[in-house]
Amino acid sequence: MKRFTRWLPGLKQRAASSNPGIRYPHTTALSRNEAIHSLASRIKATGHKRELVTKCLELTFDAGAVAHDVDAVCDNLDVSNKSLLDIGSWACWHAPFYLAAGAISIHCVDKYVDVSTKQIRDQHAANRGQFVLSEMPLPLAEFLEEFEGVQISKQDIVEFTKGDQQFDACILLTVSEHLNDPAHAFEAIANCLNPGGEIFLTHGNFYAWQGHHSAPYSPEGYDPSDLAQRQLVDWGHILNKAMFDPRFNELNLIRIHELTAILARHFDAVDVQFMRSPAKIVERLTKEIRLQLAEYYDDELLTDLYRYRGVMRHKEVERANNFEGVFRVSIAADTYQEGYCYLVPIPFGLDPDRYALYENGRRLDKGNSLHDDVRKLGDGRYSIWGHTLYFSTPRNTDPIQTGHIYELRLVV
Repeated sequence: MKRFTRWLPGLKQRAASSNPGIRYPHTTALSRNEAIHSLASRIKATGHKRELVTKCLELTFDAGAVAHDVDAVCDNLDVSNKSLLDIGSWACWHAPFYLAAGAISIHCVDKYVDVSTKQIRDQHAANRGQFVLSEMPLPLAEFLEEFEGVQISKQDIVEFTKGDQQFDACILLTVSEHLNDPAHAFEAIANCLNPGGEIFLTHGNFYAWQGHHSAPYSPEGYDPSDLAQRQLVDWGHILNKAMFDPRFNELNLIRIHELTAILARHFDAVDVQFMRSPAKIVERLTKEIRLQLAEYYDDELLTDLYRYRGVMRHKEVERANNFEGVFRVSIAADTYQEGYCYLVPIPFGLDPDRYALYENGRRLDKGNSLHDDVRKLGDGRYSIWGHTLYFSTPRNTDPIQTGHIYELRLVV
């Protein structure tokens, strides 16, 4: 991974740390000092307050937050001369460093952030499996307000009040797996971006070995005497998916191909990367476990992190190929069914953001549902997916016996 030094003109690249226990490389004192110096001139405060802000910058860099967040983005996305939207940014002490990377501005949006916090997580310790918090000399909000072009909002992106702001690029670092409503979240993001705007995200894959976001965090840390760990280890969270409570870590259980399809409604993919699980995880996927997980792809079971970079799709081009009109959903005795879910072929180009499913003229309000929810929960959930409609009936009634009429109609 490249280092912060490459963003600052005239600085030489330095060799990364060879310590295999540190995932994100260290930089030298020179690059650290130059990075902080480039931001010091932007600080509004004077005197002692200026010293405190500078100390916050130093502690942020030393905690590994720049390498963990800013490096991860700038290695994949050119932020120069761009206004950035950072979703799920949490305590974004690192935000000003995007300005040093060449960004015009950055607006951090997180629905849980405590702007009065004075704590920062040590990412170097996190890479060793430890949870360590350090104390900062200023509250987060007081620190960020010292930099022109840096804003923070405590909001859900679906409800984000952006005013007249439009952004050139959006960032989501291991956030997409926590979105309560991915379809509407990415629609909201697309509405925040300028034409030609970009998106870069990293997705923590639920279907990977450690996708449950709980202990055990590694094979070495697995405690077989712990019943809770035994139920999750070696893809047990998928085998026991019916009992797994995703609310604990706010996981939406979305599959990688489902996420990619949602993104494709608004973006054209520029680059995708599947960050594969290490060998010590791959060897744990035995033939017996693989057979129990036959409905899943190898790529999703053995992908720890999914990276996606895309560019906004031109709406006029997209809609030129869209179906226009009312489509009557036909269900017969031999219609393919999975649980409560019926799979019905529909016309190509039917835009899921512009069409909704109606029962006897009444609109059903559970569109863009995850396919697993349509199958297992039903009750009117549905998804327009390419040229297939995944749908269930309200109260899970038999559509042939009831004779109800189902139609896909253009939403006005």
